[in-house]
Order: sequence, then structure tokens, then C-alpha cells
Amino acid sequence: MEQNRTRTLHVGVLNVRSAKDETKQKQIHKLIVDRKLDLLLLTETWLSAADEDRFRYNMPSGYRTKHQTRPPGPGGEVIRGGGVAIVYRSDLDVSEPEVEEYTFAKKFLELLVVKLHTRRGRINIAAVYRPPYRPPSSGTPCQGFTPRQFCNNHLPEYLDKLLFLDGELLLCGDMNCPGKDDTMIDQLVKDLLSKRQLVQCVVGPTHNDKKGKNNTLDVLITEKDSTLSTKPIVIKDIEVKSDHYLVLFELNVGPESALRLEGQFSRFLERCIAIVISSVRLSL
Repeated sequence: MEQNRTRTLHVGVLNVRSAKDETKQKQIHKLIVDRKLDLLLLTETWLSAADEDRFRYNMPSGYRTKHQTRPPGPGGEVIRGGGVAIVYRSDLDVSEPEVEEYTFAKKFLELLVVKLHTRRGRINIAAVYRPPYRPPSSGTPCQGFTPRQFCNNHLPEYLDKLLFLDGELLLCGDMNCPGKDDTMIDQLVKDLLSKRQLVQCVVGPTHNDKKGKNNTLDVLITEKDSTLSTKPIVIKDIEVKSDHYLVLFELNVGPESALRLEGQFSRFLERCIAIVISSVRLSL
């Protein structure tokens, strides 16, 4: 399937909860092949820099990978967990943004951003993972930030940076910000998205914890009224062993009509105004 003739791409999003061992990597391989995925965004890969070559080798032929590892500890030690990756068909026009600061791993957020050039235009695909907050216990200091701290001090800045990139935004991954019921993300996140004319498209639980409780941790975020993606579906029974479910959707990459482009420009102006107003309020 040649990219210039493709109108839709099949995309999956999954918190894989470790892709270190060969068994799990073969499961990911099977998932990509069986689901005919063009792109797969993974969070919590748990891969170190030394694991990346083996992970790449075990992916299907004709696919490439990009990966962001979790940074080492203060003494250079490997810290378990984290890591975000994008596995994509090698004939897709995928590259990194001009500014390297869009891909990073910090204690409050891990982010991997690529730009995909299509007949529709440029699409900025961001794979995101927010490590969960862990309160102090038995002499161990707290880890990470609460959802409120994350939303107040960190998320607005990075949403605004992503929105000022040329092209459309597709933000996917595990935010670890569940809402009051199992179908929602945290209201603080929803409010931040709404102010920027963005929407969370995933409805329904995407995670089942050890106690059997369902909640929504994974996100698919696009511009409001965007035609960029189809409505995602959540699949529980999948080829990969994980406590998260697979989020599947189609990415529309065919050319947009002039009317749609005019609407996108109007929404861009609305976002810019909202961001400026928000910045002024924070500075007062």
C-alpha cells in the first residue's frame, strides 16, 4: 500500500506494561500483523537504551521504531518503568520535529513527538506517558506529581508548545489521570483541553487494576470537531498481556476540502486567543 494513495491509516495505542522480554516483543509483533496496524504507540515499554536494538529487531519486517527511554537516576542507575515508543510502517514519511525539546523524559512526563507528512498535511503525533503519583511511605519520598499538580504546573505549558507546531495535533498515550467514574479522565484535564479547543475522544475504561476496578487512563486527543481520526474503539481481549486495553482508530490522511481547512484555521485562531488569555491570567 503506497502512502500517496492511502486515505486512512490503522493506529493502535497501548500501555504495554513492559516490552523488555522477547515473549512480549513477539506478542507486539503479532498484534501489529493481526490488526494490520500502520502505527502503534506504546507506553510503559520499560526499555533501556541497551534494549532498543533487540526490540527493533523483533518488530515486523517493513517497520521502523522510535523510542524515548526513562532517564537514569542521580547515580546513573537504571530506573524501572516508563518509556514511550512509536512503531510505524517504513514507507510512511515520519521524522522528528525541528526542535528537539518536544521529545523528553522527566519525572512528571515522558513525551515522544514525530511529524507525519501526508496528503492531508503535516500531523504531529505525540506519544505521552505520565508516571503516577506515589505518596511517601516507610521513609520513601513521594514520586511524581498529583494530577492537580500536573495540571496546574506542567500540562498547560506542553499543550501550548505542541499546539504551536505547524500542522494538526494527535496526542495519545497514558495520562494516568482517571475521572470520577470509569468512563472519564480527570475534570482538570478536560478543562485544560476545552480551553484549547481540544477533546479527549476515548470513552470507556481502558485499564483494569489488580482489584478489578476499571478506569480511563489512556487518551486520544485531537482538535475539537476535527476529522483527523475516527471514533476510537477499546478492545479488551488482545494479543499482548497487559492490564491496559487496546485503543484502535483510523487516521484520516487524505486531502482535506477547502471548507474544512477554513474551519481548521478558525479553530487555530480561537486556540491562540485562549492561550494568550490563559497566560495573562497566570501572570497576574
